Amino acid sequence: MNNLTYIPFTRNRYFNGKLLTSEDMRQEQQYGNDKRRMINRYLFGVGAVAGLEIIQVDEYSISLEMGLALDCTGREIVVETPAIVRLSDIEGYEEATREEGSETLYLCIRYQERPAEPVQNITYSAVQREEETEYNKMKEGYGLYVTDDEPHSWDEPETSDEQESREEEQEKEKRYLQERAEKTDKEIFQQGVYLAKVFLVKAGPFYMIDRVENLPGNQYTSCVPWIKTRIHFLEDEVRMLRQWKKETESMQGGEHKKDSSEDWQFSDGKATIKLESGGKKGTCYFSAEIPHKLGTGVAQIFLQQEADDSLISGDSRIFSDYGNESKSIYGIQGIQAELALRQKPDRGTFVIGARLLEETDDKELTVYWTAVKNRRRNEFGQGEKRIFIQPGMVSMKVRESCRLSVVCVNMESKRILWKVADEDGGTIDEDGVYRAPNKPGVYRVSAENEGDPDVRAVVFIVVNE
Repeated sequence: MNNLTYIPFTRNRYFNGKLLTSEDMRQEQQYGNDKRRMINRYLFGVGAVAGLEIIQVDEYSISLEMGLALDCTGREIVVETPAIVRLSDIEGYEEATREEGSETLYLCIRYQERPAEPVQNITYSAVQREEETEYNKMKEGYGLYVTDDEPHSWDEPETSDEQESREEEQEKEKRYLQERAEKTDKEIFQQGVYLAKVFLVKAGPFYMIDRVENLPGNQYTSCVPWIKTRIHFLEDEVRMLRQWKKETESMQGGEHKKDSSEDWQFSDGKATIKLESGGKKGTCYFSAEIPHKLGTGVAQIFLQQEADDSLISGDSRIFSDYGNESKSIYGIQGIQAELALRQKPDRGTFVIGARLLEETDDKELTVYWTAVKNRRRNEFGQGEKRIFIQPGMVSMKVRESCRLSVVCVNMESKRILWKVADEDGGTIDEDGVYRAPNKPGVYRVSAENEGDPDVRAVVFIVVNE
């Protein structure tokens, strides 16, 4: 079913005595496919739905992971198993690298179908020129190709002036839709889904893969960003529930233990930022690393900028016309700067940054700071338990061995439970020594903390011949 036209929809009407032919059966399939694909196209859009990650295997090969995508006609593109291919063997490679200086290629995937299961045609007739062998099935699949063409993007219609009549607006919109429809029929239907942008390095007469950028332009279907947003929202809810649970566990006598004045710590100080011989507008300057003397953990730090006998919080430009107009800040001459702060909770320090909003001849900027911290609150990073597997990605040959290590962050227990997620994907012992299987492929190895099984990490291992 390679048709690219949905409308008009026509379906079979059955009645007793109707003579059915192969054309009727084809139309029955086409009607259902076209309805489904039209919904896919206009409800979900074009792009990757899940998976389809491109992993660089070596300087010449990439691995395509399992996944699903929808093309611009709503057809489903399914990758059932991971596949490792050489970039130079993919369709379009020679043409895309023919021009001198080609440094980037786009790896695309498109819908394909081919006949399968050949059978004998019992109605074969040489007179009627029918085929002696027919195919019993059509197998849906995919095809990869590379191109140096940028991903297509629509140009939005120009907005009209207020004086333009409603009829002119409608005529302009009509022309825009007609041009868009013509482009769709001639160009866009032949465009696949852009999976990756491949950066190349020329080595003599050959090209090598430098790095791979997945899904250039974030070509997801419209439902994927919504799902990701929903996941982030649920993660925030879970984090809030965990925090609420910790607070309720600290309740004594049925009443929540409130903060007392002894629970709060305060410190303040003054920092001087050198402006060398004066600064230009837009230039950024930074203080040295300042300890707030409240220990490690998150502290609330407030900044105020000195301006003669005044202190300014926030954007100093707000006061540029306040009071005496002949003076720049609050009626007083001073440096107009935007302040920012970078805190390092694990070290109990911070750095102040200042960006000049106006040019100044002054050589230094004075900033007063105040830090506040609650003793009973969790230290930085607690509740944010994480596991990192090193190395982050492994490429090896069949039957080879390698050792994986784990870094645990904010976790008391350091004992790790290793597991190979894929069947026949090799073995790994309790010390993290992984032995590759006899079969090439991309396999997943997971590590979880014995004391907290919910905290885990996954590494992909590429096994070659």
